[in-house]
Amino acid sequence: NGDFESGNMSGWSIESGWAADTGDAVSGSYAARYSGTGWSRIYQDFKIDNAATKARVRVWERCGSSGSEPKLIIRVTNRGFTVLAAVYEGPCHPEWTLHTADLSALAGVDARLEIWAKRGGGDAYARFDAAAVFWNRNPNFPLDCLHLWVNDNEIGKNLENCQVFIGSVQGKLHDAVAFEKTWGGDGDGTTLSRRDVFAPSSEAATWQPSAYAGTPAAANP
Repeated sequence: NGDFESGNMSGWSIESGWAADTGDAVSGSYAARYSGTGWSRIYQDFKIDNAATKARVRVWERCGSSGSEPKLIIRVTNRGFTVLAAVYEGPCHPEWTLHTADLSALAGVDARLEIWAKRGGGDAYARFDAAAVFWNRNPNFPLDCLHLWVNDNEIGKNLENCQVFIGSVQGKLHDAVAFEKTWGGDGDGTTLSRRDVFAPSSEAATWQPSAYAGTPAAANP
């Protein structure tokens, strides 16, 4: 995953001008913020599972305050100067904007996710959140099904106790809940489905291991 919910950016290599930032982040109360001068980056190395299918990278960004929009480059490299996937290059956006790229061809490759920013004039700065590389081992899953996002700072890490269940509807956060391994769907190739669409998301009884490849690969009860 590689998010910034805790404000802990220790999983990232950080150049000047970057810091954790509180604010209206996409998936938590923190984001990564760039407010330096000139081009600078944060990056993190990862390696996609050899058995992975339909690997993806996702990064959300938005501008803050006023002034000229910062310039952005989001890319995946070979941990050197070779670009393996160009995710986005252009201006920062005034609202949270998602950038994604297909990394399916990079299974087993030593790779690096780089986020570059160059601040414009005035008080403008750039925020980043939900920086994630994810994949699955079931080729029948749809490309943009719901995913389990780990609440830590390391992209591509295995699922752990503190997790978030989210979905995307026209690029907007749909639902989120912190849950435990004891709720099911841990390590057996399944995920969780809701038992009742009207039940509280935060209660274990609302969820069950999915027999249908997970939400939303099949309709909820």
